Amino acid sequence: MPSHSWARFLPRPELRILIPVALLASCAAPVALKSEPGEIARSVHQRDVSRTPVAEVVEIARLEAIDLPQPSAEDLIDASRMGYWQACAYTWSPEVRAARRALQAAVGLARSAGAPAPLGFQSMLHEVPNGKDLVDGQLSIEWTRLLGLGPAEAERELARTEVLQATVGLEVALWSACFKVERSRVSLAAARARYTALEQLQSDLQVDRVRLEILQAHGRLPSAVWEGVEARTHSLAAAISRLRVQEARAEALLSEVSGVPMGHPSLAIPNQAQIPAADLDTIDAGGLLDRHPLLRRERIALAVAEAQLRRVAAKAWPEVRIGPHMSLITDSPTLGGFVQLQLPWPSSWRGELEVMEARRARQLERIEEAYLDQLARIERSRTSHEQALLQRDLHSSAMERGAAAMWGASRARLHEGEEPMSEWFDFFDRRLGSSHLVIDAWEQEQLARIDLQDHLGPLSLGGRQTPSSEPVNEVTLWIQ
Repeated sequence: MPSHSWARFLPRPELRILIPVALLASCAAPVALKSEPGEIARSVHQRDVSRTPVAEVVEIARLEAIDLPQPSAEDLIDASRMGYWQACAYTWSPEVRAARRALQAAVGLARSAGAPAPLGFQSMLHEVPNGKDLVDGQLSIEWTRLLGLGPAEAERELARTEVLQATVGLEVALWSACFKVERSRVSLAAARARYTALEQLQSDLQVDRVRLEILQAHGRLPSAVWEGVEARTHSLAAAISRLRVQEARAEALLSEVSGVPMGHPSLAIPNQAQIPAADLDTIDAGGLLDRHPLLRRERIALAVAEAQLRRVAAKAWPEVRIGPHMSLITDSPTLGGFVQLQLPWPSSWRGELEVMEARRARQLERIEEAYLDQLARIERSRTSHEQALLQRDLHSSAMERGAAAMWGASRARLHEGEEPMSEWFDFFDRRLGSSHLVIDAWEQEQLARIDLQDHLGPLSLGGRQTPSSEPVNEVTLWIQ
């Protein structure tokens, strides 16, 4: 029997060059990233939100998804405004950037969801009697997926809900970043206000030390008393030192949540006068399931669980491959058809279907539990805010005024030579302990207000009511 070689069935030599060309054309080359250490450091230290157009900040944040405050052009150039820090968080917050990339990835996957199955091509060479060769080939296409039925439709639906889930994930990240940056700004402003208050007390102490040093130099002040003066001087210096550390920590936290690098001039600007209070008296907890990002995320998770259940149910569909079949014996080709039907065993999908049904039911329970938890958080934060207002406006201010008045009167008597040192020590200690009461109460009230706004949802920021329907049009636009 004569031998045959596969080589004679290859293309002509002048056409073989097309094979590597076709292989090269089918390759995808990703865009290279600038990932050198120097380039990364330069990118971080050159961050400047004032150079970013407002429209780009809004586009980055996708602010139309929920009613978050939208920065203005004036906000981007003024670090004393809340909008400046929110714009920084929208642009550089790690959570927001991660959510944006997750959404980008979900949109990319959605473009491939439900794609037709690969074309199947099979060719075989047979040797038949009389020295002839039989070439048998068939090309098949899976028609169920090509027509977008069954598994393909279920995959597309799951991909759409996963894009919606990623969109809501971005809403949650934006919402969280908005309040994290404001909490950090409040804490930084409070630390600086405490530092200023202790600097004033330190100035008072230095004035009194001048007289006490004169008395000590003339032997009119016992050494034990002078040691008490020294102890209080160092105690005040230690308190100021702790406040410097506290300020540095607050500044580092603001840098972390806003994405503004340490050492940036804008970090030196936040102070107490820049943070006004907000009126929350008319806000109720109605419509939470529609408007709050955390609860919207749970609702979308239910839609994802439903889509996953349908994808498993679609595994019961048969796989149908249809295509042409050709046989060639030397110079006599014959054409025909080819049909392949694959029926899945019911046991291959029924168990997984039960699992998905249980997970869907559990997600519905999670929505109920998240709603109850949110209501409880609102009531706790509302009570905390009311008590913080009472502390700020009544108790703390009265206590600090009283301590300041007693300290001032004691200093006046000391300079007139009528105040016993024991009394001066006592009033100094009280003034030191009360110097930050009003600031503490202010910070507590601000943080309680922010927590309450966070738990109430976008309506607490003075925005319009968020529509109850999900942003399907927006998600559809992103997929297209």
